[in-house]
Amino acid sequence: MPVALINAEQRDLPIDTFLPDNFTSGLLATRYLIEHGHRRILHMNEPFSKRRGTLQQRLNGYRAALE
Repeated sequence: MPVALINAEQRDLPIDTFLPDNFTSGLLATRYLIEHGHRRILHMNEPFSKRRGTLQQRLNGYRAALE
């Protein structure tokens, strides 16, 4: 049976995987808000986000946009 993972990083499994570009989505969303005049932008994350690469990538994109 064909299997594909969506938004899940399992590099040790020989399965096709679809991963969104979390860094760019965090970057573009934050830039959009900045370009539309928003100055107080909150990024909320789960406490265990450092263990989840996808959440960390979104946070990195957010931070890059603020810089």
